[in-house]
Amino acid sequence: MVANDIEGVRRTLAAYCQLMDDGDYGEAANLFHSDARWTVAGVVYNGITEIRNLVASWPVPDGIKHLTFNSIIDVDGGLATAVSDYLVMKATDIGGVAIRAGRYHDSLSRSASGEWKFSERENRGSSFVRS
Repeated sequence: MVANDIEGVRRTLAAYCQLMDDGDYGEAANLFHSDARWTVAGVVYNGITEIRNLVASWPVPDGIKHLTFNSIIDVDGGLATAVSDYLVMKATDIGGVAIRAGRYHDSLSRSASGEWKFSERENRGSSFVRS
């Protein structure tokens, strides 16, 4: 059923944000298939080992909130694509400040257990932080 599949994809998109915000990078990596490809800041990470090594190198977030919205999701059987806008906020003394925004381009497929996982994820965005 397509409606249930779309909700399953949305669940994966939301779980990614919440796990990243919580610093639970191991579980966030589990949202990717073993042969997944993830492009971050123009660098391509191939396979779950490279993805796990990438996220293991990140510090635990402090006051970070990932927001994903405006998702356009298409499902065809066990395959799906999603294009979503995202915003990353950081807690400061003056309140939440946007530090990054962009668009995710995702390909997902249903795993053997029925969960939707990323086959490919590309982060296209820019930092709002001045250097």
